[in-house]
Amino acid sequence: MDICRKNSTSSSGPEENASFDVHPGSDIVIDMINPPKRQDDYPDRHIDCQEAMEPGFQAIVDCMLEAGWHRGETFQALRQLVAAAKMAQQENARLEAELAILRAQARAGREPK
Repeated sequence: MDICRKNSTSSSGPEENASFDVHPGSDIVIDMINPPKRQDDYPDRHIDCQEAMEPGFQAIVDCMLEAGWHRGETFQALRQLVAAAKMAQQENARLEAELAILRAQARAGREPK
């Protein structure tokens, strides 16, 4: 099964943004990912997570190389995506905390600072 097929429905000229036929929730991706051994925390859970992620990670790298990207730029892009996701998660947590404070102030009848 070729998961690196480019979507043939888009053709917007030389700056074509090719997407792939693999979408979140597709059987291809789900079949690659093993669930945790247990739902609670356990020793080596992070290692199990890495092992579960490995086939999908390798598929992404392989597809990028097949599409013509170099390994170094692929890894750099992945690092940047991880960093951006981490920053977004931290900002979301900060905003959620700020909203919780504002909601508590509103319930207490106090004006926000």
